Amino acid sequence: MTPTTFKPTLSRNVLIIMVVFIIAIGAISFFNRDFILKIYFENQLTVIGQVVNSLIVVLFLVGILKVALLLLSYAREEKALETFLHNCTLSEKGSLAGVNEKSLIAERYREVVELGKKSTPIDHGTLASLLVSRESLRTSLPKYIHNILILTGVFGTIVSLSLALLGASNLLESSGNLGEMNLVMHGMSTALSTTITAIVCYLLFGYFYLKLTDVQTGVISAIESATALYLLPSFSKSSESIVHDIADLVSALKVVAKEMQQAQLSINGLDEKFTKLDERIVTVSARHEQYLSFMSEKLVTINKTLHSGFRLLPPPSPPEN
Repeated sequence: MTPTTFKPTLSRNVLIIMVVFIIAIGAISFFNRDFILKIYFENQLTVIGQVVNSLIVVLFLVGILKVALLLLSYAREEKALETFLHNCTLSEKGSLAGVNEKSLIAERYREVVELGKKSTPIDHGTLASLLVSRESLRTSLPKYIHNILILTGVFGTIVSLSLALLGASNLLESSGNLGEMNLVMHGMSTALSTTITAIVCYLLFGYFYLKLTDVQTGVISAIESATALYLLPSFSKSSESIVHDIADLVSALKVVAKEMQQAQLSINGLDEKFTKLDERIVTVSARHEQYLSFMSEKLVTINKTLHSGFRLLPPPSPPEN
């Protein structure tokens, strides 16, 4: 998982979709309020339908609220992961600069560092299993609501049909009783309303619960990828990592030896060049001495010729030390 492949906006996108759905449902309910009032509130002989529908709606709202809170939490985790991956691009071992200390990636970083200090072999599979177990506990309530939400509609349907059968039984016993007929119709209407409520709530909640599991899976997979790519190679000490380090060291030594060999060849070439330069300097120095000796003899000859031609006194001899 690299900074270019990790998408830290999945939770935010799901939250935006959730807000859009809530606004849309509110608008639809407002424009169809007369129809909703007729189905759920008018001409109700008993409160069974209202109780069951209220139970379904309360479960749905509690579940949606819990899902929204979890999505906000995972949005913070995604932000922390994004910052950590950015730090990893700047340093081989990464750092927690700018990362929330209570985030999952910060906890994983501290766990790996602590195990590395103790020279304990790090079992990545165990760390991953523990993280999955902890995170699955956070979604236990939405999972429970997702499992029983449709059953509440079935429960309301069964209770309503029982009420309708009771009215039908009384109707058969006392023919012509319109009150019992109304009870039968009320039971059928209540069964229909509870079924509709449960199905709509189940479909909406099921969608957002599925998106929550996607976000959770994405965060966990990103943490495990960051652990495998950045943390374990830096802090894990095992026989395999030691062998790998030795292999890298041997490869590096081979490169250094090759560079040293090339440097030695270069030094040998410089020695040859300096030797040739010394020979040339000696040759030039010898020629320079010969030239000075020749010029000295010529000067002596010229001096004698001048003294002889102009009949000058001979030059004084140099004083002896």
